[in-house]
Amino acid sequence: MAALAAGVATSMAQNVYSLNIVGYANVPCNTGFHYYSNPFNTGVTNGANEVFNNSGGQWNACEIQTFNGVGFDVVVFDNDPGDTTTGFTDSSGSLMRPAPTLGSTKGFVFNNTSASNNIVFVGNVRTGTNTTVFAANDAISKSIGSPLPYAGTITSLGFTNLDGHLNACALIELKTTIPGNGGASAGFKFSVWDNDPGDTTTGFTDTAGNPVPEPVFPMAAGFLFNNPNNTAVTWTQVLNNP
Repeated sequence: MAALAAGVATSMAQNVYSLNIVGYANVPCNTGFHYYSNPFNTGVTNGANEVFNNSGGQWNACEIQTFNGVGFDVVVFDNDPGDTTTGFTDSSGSLMRPAPTLGSTKGFVFNNTSASNNIVFVGNVRTGTNTTVFAANDAISKSIGSPLPYAGTITSLGFTNLDGHLNACALIELKTTIPGNGGASAGFKFSVWDNDPGDTTTGFTDTAGNPVPEPVFPMAAGFLFNNPNNTAVTWTQVLNNP
């Protein structure tokens, strides 16, 4: 569930108006691994210490994992000032780590090692045109998410393939956690763009070329994206001020 609140600042002398839209998204977070992306601009730096309120220690021992192109770098929540001044340590709890930056379109894995809870993302909505460019022939997947607080199919989120320029590019989702297995991940699911109606009527196949449904993402979802083609790819979303 998301809500948007518009705050208008007015200067009568200069007849100037500015509009800031503040939003929040209340996102379920069961025990185990989840892939998220902050759908707002939060605080000064979009640091994990600003995105997550851990003043009461409710997220202690939970992990944020950010993709480095090969694997995932892990930091652990720790609000004990005797352990760290940043609010994070390494996975052994012995070294202080800086708060990861969870900014525009950046996906991250969250491992909830405590009780099921909700994450409340809060911040300014990124109005106007939001454009993300992915380099050509990029063998390294990018960890991304929608820069806006939207949910739906990837096409409805503005990532469209009518002309086939995304063919062979892949969306890589973290599978749902395994029930009764402590929230362990069941691995990753690949959806490969394919606009040939002889191959699929959904616009997507798996890595073996079998038709699969178009991916649907909840609000604040993160995922991996891979572009093996020899042309750059652009993802554009637009949200105009009222």
